[in-house]
Amino acid sequence: MTFAEERHAWTTSNITGSPEAPMPYMAEAVWPHNTFNEGLDITLLESEQKMFASEHEGKIWILPDDLGTQPKGKILIADMKGFIANLLRLLGLAFHPKFEKNRIFFVY
Repeated sequence: MTFAEERHAWTTSNITGSPEAPMPYMAEAVWPHNTFNEGLDITLLESEQKMFASEHEGKIWILPDDLGTQPKGKILIADMKGFIANLLRLLGLAFHPKFEKNRIFFVY
């Protein structure tokens, strides 16, 4: 019983060398005075002109979506450990497609 055909060696390739190295880039702190403890996710809510940053420990923060502004600080809107007693970690959040009408968002 034969399940597969025998493979022949590939000896006709004209590829030589290695791929080009990626272009170098520099990370830049947009708001150096706003730091996060194990930040995991940033979710943009364009209709409200806000960004939501979530941390591993369950905190969710609000920031403006305009990176050119200099907010005085981030605003804590939820600490999920206060809602879920045995919370081990927060992975992120997502807004319902009809959030403007139903105000539903999902925390996972």
